[in-house]
Order: sequence, then C-alpha cells, then structure tokens
Amino acid sequence: MIYHKPIPVFEANFFLADLAAGFPDRAVIKNMIWSAGEAGKRLLKYYDIIMEIDRRLSEAVDLKSEDFAALYEPIGKMEENDGQITPEFLANYFVLCDNRIFNCYDENESFELIRGCASKLPNKIYEMIDESGYQERVKDDHADILDVINAIRASDYSPTAKLNLIDAVMEPEVCAEKLIALLSPVITEFRKCEELYEPLLELYEETLSCFKDERELASYFWIGNFEYFKGVNIYPLIVLAEKSIMGTNKQFEAMGECFIGALAYFKRKNFTYSTRENELGMILNALSNKNRIRIIEELSEGERFGRELAEKLQVTTGSISQSINMLVSAGIVKMAGVGSRTYYSIDYDGVERFIQLLTQLFYNNRK
Repeated sequence: MIYHKPIPVFEANFFLADLAAGFPDRAVIKNMIWSAGEAGKRLLKYYDIIMEIDRRLSEAVDLKSEDFAALYEPIGKMEENDGQITPEFLANYFVLCDNRIFNCYDENESFELIRGCASKLPNKIYEMIDESGYQERVKDDHADILDVINAIRASDYSPTAKLNLIDAVMEPEVCAEKLIALLSPVITEFRKCEELYEPLLELYEETLSCFKDERELASYFWIGNFEYFKGVNIYPLIVLAEKSIMGTNKQFEAMGECFIGALAYFKRKNFTYSTRENELGMILNALSNKNRIRIIEELSEGERFGRELAEKLQVTTGSISQSINMLVSAGIVKMAGVGSRTYYSIDYDGVERFIQLLTQLFYNNRK
C-alpha cells in the first residue's frame, strides 16, 4: 500500500536521531546545489525548506538535556563511512520491542505502545548486548535484572552508555515517559510544518508517478527481491528527505516497511551516475567493511538467522541488522521468513549481476 502523508512520530524519532548525529547529510546536499544547473536551483528550494524544518524542530528540543543524550546519542560503535544513522541508540530499543510504535499516525497510540514496551525493555537490552547469555539464562521471557546489568558492564560500550542502559533497565517505565516527553513537542512542531513541507510531498508524488506499483518502487531503491514479503508499504519521509529507510514488520506478517525520502529519487536522477554505476557503487560500498565481508563468508556456508551471525561474529544484533540492511539493499543478500525467524542467505542472482557489472567495467573497452 502507498501512503501519501508522513507519520509524525516516525519523523520526530528520526529527526532526534539525526540531530544527535549532527545532521551528517546536510552538507552533502548543500554541495550538490552548485553542481547541476536547473536541477541545482530546484534543489536549493528544497534545501531551504529542509533547513527551516530543522530549525523549527530543533527549537522543540533541549539540546543540553541529559534525557536527549541518553536516548538518542549512539551507544554502540558506528560503522565507518556508511553515511547511516546507527540503529544502536536507546530509543530504538523500544521499537525493537514492538515495531508498530512508529507506524501510527495517531501519536497517542504510539505512546501507549511505548508504555506497553517498558516491561520488555530489560529483556531486549540483554538480548541485543549478549545473545548467548540471553538464550542460556532467560526463562519464560523474564530476564534477571542482575544478569542484564552484568552483561551491560561486560560490554565494550562507553561508561556513559553503560550508565544510561543500567538506568533504563532499573526504571524502564521512567525511560518510556522520558522518550514520550522528548517526542511530543517535536511531533507538535512537525504538524505545524505541514504547509511548509508541501513542496516536498509534491516531489514525493512525482516519484510515485514514475513507478507502476510499490514493489517496483521498493526494488529501485533497494535492488533486492521483494517477493519474500507478503506486501510492501510505502511512506513519505520528510526530515531525512535525502534518504530511504527499509524495515520489516513481523506483526503484519512480514510486510516490507519502506520510507522514501522526498528528495531520494530526485537526487539519484539528477546528481548521481548511471543506473549501472549506482548499482556497482552500492554493492562495492556494502562490501567495503570487514564485518560485512565476514557476514558474506558465513552466509557462503549456508543460510543463517541474525542471532547466529551476531554470536559467530561477536557483535550485537543491532550491528548485524545495520550490516544486513546494506547487503540486502545492494542485492547480494536475501531474506526469508521461517516461523518467527528471518533467515539470510546469499542472493546468487545478485552476485551474478555484480560479476557482470565488474566485467563490463573492466573489459568492455578492451580490444
């Protein structure tokens, strides 16, 4: 299904995450403005809108707030040179408990889901930090708080991140209310920006008109095969207008949840290279990190699910999720749902395509 309005709570959450990361992509957009004639002039108009939205939403946030830092600053190690927002920030652990939280147009429904996830938060933190310990020790979906705290202390997170995680484990209900308090004013301000971001929604509608359906649109941005999803939902994305974010929603029988940045298609069409070069660049970027190479090595021996990969590589499931998303987006890894688990395997059709692209690059002009 295609949706035509942004989800305010989703926008607020990723605005806060992007704000904590220092808006890494704004400079990239600014540099593009002067590089492409008429398209650059049009991009300048959109850039000014985005910057004004940033300004208005930022005024709704106390940047010196300890709660903002605790919930949205990265708590794990970000992978280098990905241009990605890390999924390892405390607020995102609530989403991992129930990924319906940021799919509600009514934020009050989201807030009730956040409150409902408070009791699950210690388990989820334990699971993300120490997979093997979680599997061995947790009985009846109830983790011993001391085990969770010991796992946090034994992790390689910073001392500040450890203290924030321990606070969340000790008082998850308080943590939930702090998250709601941070999101609420940003959502209110985002709703006030509706007239301001209307040109971005018009650009999103232009993007939709270029594709016959949601699966074709999703395949354009993520290259991979979407046949394993029961369906695909497409939403506009305003605050991260230059990006596209994909996830899965198992509560709705493995639906693909795709958030298309309003600028994403326009940027790719006017400011990047050919489709062949885009594909090759995406694959090479996905393979430019040693952890992702190790994932490919593991999958070359057979399919694996996320926890297996995390345990084998001795990294968190959050890091695995980040890496897998890039490999799936590049079209060289595919997913398949079996029961409650998602298994990953090499997409050999994508690998053959990669080899074909490399062959064309190096040998096409050879005499």
